[in-house]
Amino acid sequence: MIVLSDLAGPDEKPRTFDAGRGVLFTYRLPTHADLIYSRGRGNAKAQLSLEEAKEANLIGEEADLADASERLGDIYASAEATASEVLVLRCTLGWEGVATPEGEPHPFDAVRWRAFANAFPVAADNYAQQLYAGNAELVAEGNVSSPGADGSGEGTEKPAAGA
Repeated sequence: MIVLSDLAGPDEKPRTFDAGRGVLFTYRLPTHADLIYSRGRGNAKAQLSLEEAKEANLIGEEADLADASERLGDIYASAEATASEVLVLRCTLGWEGVATPEGEPHPFDAVRWRAFANAFPVAADNYAQQLYAGNAELVAEGNVSSPGADGSGEGTEKPAAGA
């Protein structure tokens, strides 16, 4: 089970993430509201894309199944990227190590984030995942799928005989 918590608050100290290549992000933990908002923006983008694809007969009864399947995959991947970008833009307080050709620091904004994400997709994805991970806590369920107290991977409860 994943439990979302609102750990970020006015007293929460900013955190940092080293993206490599001399880039250091400063961020706050996302709140539950941030997560819901970013997911909503991603879902809204997916809904609009689905409607456009239906109108163009790219998906639906008249569409080629393989093409429709690929199009749906693209739509949902784009929606996920939108949700991640919204979360990054809401929670990032700043960054260091990104400069103009003249050596002046670039302030963090949506345009520069997209440029960074396009140039360094793995680093950008790792940073976005850090935001999600900072607000999720794995709760052991007390069954055979949860790790034992000693970390051995053995669950704390054994399945009932015949189960």
